[in-house]
Amino acid sequence: VGASLVVESALNLKDEICPAHIYFAGTVQEEVGCRGAKTVGQMIEPDISIAIDVYPCNDTTNDPETDFKLGQGFALGLMDTTSIAHTGLLQYVREICEKHNIAYQETILTRGGTDSSELHKVGKGSINFSLAIPNRFVHTQRSIINRKDYDNALAFLTEFLKIVDEQAFEQMKKDKI
Repeated sequence: VGASLVVESALNLKDEICPAHIYFAGTVQEEVGCRGAKTVGQMIEPDISIAIDVYPCNDTTNDPETDFKLGQGFALGLMDTTSIAHTGLLQYVREICEKHNIAYQETILTRGGTDSSELHKVGKGSINFSLAIPNRFVHTQRSIINRKDYDNALAFLTEFLKIVDEQAFEQMKKDKI
């Protein structure tokens, strides 16, 4: 799912002139120490990074307190056990989503982490967050996502990458809580 989002985002931008230098990377060994993210982060030293992943959802229990659900939009990972999302960047993401009517949910992972754990520590530090697709039965042969969540994530990534620039980056840093 993440690799597909990366490829489709790049294809959506092929005829665009983007104000930022954009790098796309697919990483390996996230489950055993985020080794690929650490390597790519050290190579590029990004100012802004987005870790793309899937998050397990438990939306089949009819529990109104269930964190997030399939079909309600992609997930903005506010924090997990390895990183806390940059609040200025999150505000910028929310504004893009609101402006373009892109559905999203916010969530906190209470177990595990993503490539954000290494990306935010490289160089002078990278402001980042984890973008995730809600996934039922994650890490099984019956893993399920909702295409609407995927499409919303793709719409967000395309809009974000078209407009993010140095001025937006400086504003994000100022907006940090």
